[in-house]
Amino acid sequence: MNVNSWGTVTETNYDYMIENTQKYGPLRVSMAIDITPILNKSGLSWYLDTGNLMGAYRYGKMLKHDDDFDIGLYASECDLNELFKLLQNEMDGKYKIRFIDTYCKKLEIYNESHGSYVLDADKGYNYHNVTIDIQLYVPKDDGSVDYKYTKNRLNEFIHIKHDMILPLGTINYEGYSFKSPNNVKEYLIAHYGYIGPNAVFNNVTRKYQLKS
Repeated sequence: MNVNSWGTVTETNYDYMIENTQKYGPLRVSMAIDITPILNKSGLSWYLDTGNLMGAYRYGKMLKHDDDFDIGLYASECDLNELFKLLQNEMDGKYKIRFIDTYCKKLEIYNESHGSYVLDADKGYNYHNVTIDIQLYVPKDDGSVDYKYTKNRLNEFIHIKHDMILPLGTINYEGYSFKSPNNVKEYLIAHYGYIGPNAVFNNVTRKYQLKS
């Protein structure tokens, strides 16, 4: 049974993924701290997102099996392009960045010295062990939000509203204060459905549920 939507974390490999998180998790947090001044310099609305936000909400730290670092960007596609250029120019040279415009619109910042793995063999997606995803959320005139993530049409099942995100708040994560959506609980429910522990992913509803 899948624990996350990509199927990279399952009940079978759960212990192994926890071991990887303990190994690479602190490196992801360190990279997030390193790029925070650049994100702030951009003047854009960014915040701790999805799996990392869930860990912060539940425990104030990363989920045991979390396999990346997620940042939400509440902005336009043009803003995402400009942020890409800014990060390219100002990041530490040990980090690299790529613009993803296939299954979703996002930026991936990564440290390739820690290796990578195949995320989706059929489509040739690879993913680095130390990665930050900057995922795009575009505001719409009616107060809804266009989530630019289309893996298995996941965005069709996620309904974010403007006032869930702005004005931004703060949340503690791994001993650091990060920006957060305005209403963390409602934002997480909109994404996941069930937001308690012992969650598993339901491929039919595209939401999480309590493990039976």
